[in-house]
Amino acid sequence: MCIWRFLLLATLLIGGCAIVGPASISNGRLVYTEVINYTGDQQVLNMIVRDRYAQTFGMLTVASVTATVRFRANAGAEFRAGASASSVDSNLVPLSAGVAYEENPTISYIPLQGEAFMRRMLMPITLEQAFLVRAAATGKFVGRELYLSTNGVQNPVGGPPSPEFQRLEDIHAELELTGAIYYGRAPAPAPGEAEYYVSLHDYGVEHTDDVQAYLEILGIEGQTVDGRDIVIPIYLAPGKRKNAINVLTRTALDWIRHAGSMIEVPAAHLDEGIVEPSDW
Repeated sequence: MCIWRFLLLATLLIGGCAIVGPASISNGRLVYTEVINYTGDQQVLNMIVRDRYAQTFGMLTVASVTATVRFRANAGAEFRAGASASSVDSNLVPLSAGVAYEENPTISYIPLQGEAFMRRMLMPITLEQAFLVRAAATGKFVGRELYLSTNGVQNPVGGPPSPEFQRLEDIHAELELTGAIYYGRAPAPAPGEAEYYVSLHDYGVEHTDDVQAYLEILGIEGQTVDGRDIVIPIYLAPGKRKNAINVLTRTALDWIRHAGSMIEVPAAHLDEGIVEPSDW
């Protein structure tokens, strides 16, 4: 009987660890990720609505999630009555075993506030971040969310863009749809040269007018629109470098206010002056 007791104990210990470990990760990790993402979205939505109503807002970020898994094993066996005492096989009926575990998470939060938070909210997004958004989304409204101005063509916060800016984005969306425009990075730019550029390529005769209009709105000169590639450097700067694209990007606070301007608020709140009307 000693050997059977040893095998039973080994089975519980080895099997319990093998099953509980992966199961706890599979069940816990996805749930934590989903809840953190969902509550993060809720916080952003709350910020947008509160800013629309001219109220202060803040956020909590998850600093760490520590989960402790505790498990216990149990086993049982039944013996047949009347069987020969010398026969283990006749005495022992199939073993029963079970494993139960509980998970105790410890979640740490850090409030986003103070000087560091304000700096992050008021810092314009970088060109790299703007290009990531461009790569993840397409359409004529993407540029409206990214830029305050392009070569002096204005796109104000909380109101409609200028006709020239909207025309610029319409053309960009059309060229993007046909694969005739993309953003690239120079492999080794010299000091003072642009690190990024916009390339117009493989545009057919049906799009030459669009390309010409695109260049005219930007004030780009000296380019022949005949189907050949056109490479234009792009800078994050308010100044106007000649024959280049100079953009001013939005801040995170601009995005929140821009999104808030599109919220449909109750008419009673407008009549009572609880919230200001939007020009969107």
